[in-house]
Amino acid sequence: MQTTRVTREQLTAAVMRTRMRFVSQRIAQSYWEINNGHCREFALEVLAAVGGESASTYFIWNGDLMVGADPERPERGTWDARLIHRKWTLEPPPGLTWDDIKRITFGNHIWIVHDGRHFDAECPFGVDNFFFLPVFRRHIQQLLQI
Repeated sequence: MQTTRVTREQLTAAVMRTRMRFVSQRIAQSYWEINNGHCREFALEVLAAVGGESASTYFIWNGDLMVGADPERPERGTWDARLIHRKWTLEPPPGLTWDDIKRITFGNHIWIVHDGRHFDAECPFGVDNFFFLPVFRRHIQQLLQI
């Protein structure tokens, strides 16, 4: 656990440095690829760069927010709306219901939460609602055929 409080700016800087290193060292070809195969390694490295996890800065797997999730078969899980709403008071993106969200197969993703904001390789400044992270937003757009 970290002993000093990390700021949003420090976390953003760590995300940007780490994603640049992943691409420059060819660990991944793009930020998209980091999120689609290297997200756990990425999140752990970013957290290490800011002093580790704390009560306000930690990584999370979408399966932690699902009922029936299995790392090997994420399509079997469905979002736990009550848990998500209780944890962050989040709702589905405008125009969607929880039933709509439950129909989408998102796959596995690990990202960083800091003071209620959600960060990953494609979103260094964070978003208030993790459904707006690009890795999730793409699946939502497919559902809406936007």
